[in-house]
Amino acid sequence: MITRGTTPTIVLTVTDFELKNTDTIHLYFSQQNKLRLEKVTPDVTIDGDKVITTLTQDDTFQLKAGEVKMQFRLKTEGGVVLASGEVFDEVQDVDDKDEVI
Repeated sequence: MITRGTTPTIVLTVTDFELKNTDTIHLYFSQQNKLRLEKVTPDVTIDGDKVITTLTQDDTFQLKAGEVKMQFRLKTEGGVVLASGEVFDEVQDVDDKDEVI
């Protein structure tokens, strides 16, 4: 669960392919078929079989309450481009105004 106005760390475990030799990675957050947020290297890191990013308060305020789809694409040092499957999570609203504290 992602709560708007917080700074969650997102960790996606990858089993479809290896992440070694990754040059660039783009992590997309979409809602209702609209791209809401994109995180890119170096804000997205790899640790073994995990893709990791930490969202800022501003990032989470770009998301709306409801379902969010996450998916990434990466480019290897050899120029091969791969895409992950879709991962879904829920975004929870915060009972406050959209204000960074």
